[in-house]
Amino acid sequence: MSTEIEKPVQVSAAPAGDAEVQADASDVYKVNRAEDKDHFGKMLTLLSALMIGGVLVYNLWVLFSIVAWVSHLGYRVPQLSRFLCARGFPGNQSVEGLANFFKVNIPAALGFVLPHSFLRPPTLRKWVGNRFARIVYCTIASLSLHCFIHVFRPLETQVLFILPFSSVIQQILSVVMLGFALTCFLSDYRTYLILGVPQAVWGTESQYSKFPPGLSARMDIITWMGITVWNIAGGVGFILFSGISILPYEVTITDVLVRVIAALYLRARSQGFRMWVDQIESIHHTIWFLRALILFGALKTGASSMSGPTVATTVFGATCVAILLNRFEKINKPK
Repeated sequence: MSTEIEKPVQVSAAPAGDAEVQADASDVYKVNRAEDKDHFGKMLTLLSALMIGGVLVYNLWVLFSIVAWVSHLGYRVPQLSRFLCARGFPGNQSVEGLANFFKVNIPAALGFVLPHSFLRPPTLRKWVGNRFARIVYCTIASLSLHCFIHVFRPLETQVLFILPFSSVIQQILSVVMLGFALTCFLSDYRTYLILGVPQAVWGTESQYSKFPPGLSARMDIITWMGITVWNIAGGVGFILFSGISILPYEVTITDVLVRVIAALYLRARSQGFRMWVDQIESIHHTIWFLRALILFGALKTGASSMSGPTVATTVFGATCVAILLNRFEKINKPK
């Protein structure tokens, strides 16, 4: 019987090549994780840019719908109504009496006025940071204005007067000047600063996010639209756009009330508007003069269908409005 001596099993160390393979796998894993993070960061940047772009488009849509709405453009040119907020004119069921008019419309109006006055960018910075404060402010304004014109109910009243020239001329002028204003507005890079787009994309410290000299950070967007038209078309273009094209062809008491309240609010709250009016005081007075001529022509044209007291009341009301707005401008005149 032979006895075999078991030889001890020698455990050899792993070849150096295996260790290198393991190290390589670990490095690849790290590289893949770094690439994943890079891809994820790029996706977030792309999604952020898409969201900011979507918000910008919405804000612009509401802004130009408001301009169309105050001039009843959606009613005068029905082909455009499907593309505008609230169909581009005050088309909801009317209400009887001033008391009911203010009762149903003041809550929606406060929905715009309160956040627009008290949730300004300096306040919003505490909640959304410097980067997104301005674009959030503009978006809140757009949302609240969208809601306002969507639920607004006009006052049931007769037409005060009709513009003393062809409705076709007014339609063409309104469409052409709104399109021209859109071109002027979008072609000026400072528009996007006011809307908060560069700040949201690149941050407030970027050179692209700095307001240039002469542009107030408190410039309101409606005044700025008129300024961009002025910069390209001069005083004549500004008068055609701001003075004539945004007038409704048939003017009612509802139109007067909305415009007077908006004008008072603009003069009281917008530093940019007050500074701009102070710079173009002669053109501003020219617009008032042209509107007085339009009113005179409208009353003369429609005198046969209007009673004496109605004409007198219209003239008296227009005079009171002009005095009131002029007084507000004097009180809030920049020093």
